[in-house]
Amino acid sequence: MERSLKDILLSELTQRRSRNTLYSMRAFARDLSLGVGSLSEVLSGKRELSKSNLLKVLQNLNVTQEQKNFLLRKDSPQPKTPADTNHIPSQNWHY
Repeated sequence: MERSLKDILLSELTQRRSRNTLYSMRAFARDLSLGVGSLSEVLSGKRELSKSNLLKVLQNLNVTQEQKNFLLRKDSPQPKTPADTNHIPSQNWHY
């Protein structure tokens, strides 16, 4: 089962705190090359990371290449289907 970025980050933070009880969210954000506010919002589910920040975080996390590929694929925009686009009829007879 693939884990979400939030799950991976929480797991990593818990692991680091188990090794060092004084390890803070600020230190974790620093180690991930991310702002502490951004990290807090990602962990609370209020926002997702931009692709550039996601790449930075993945470089600093100990995750498998498979997990990295999954998270990057999940982050990439999905192609639009015809239902997603606004259709404007070209004929003048629509009312």
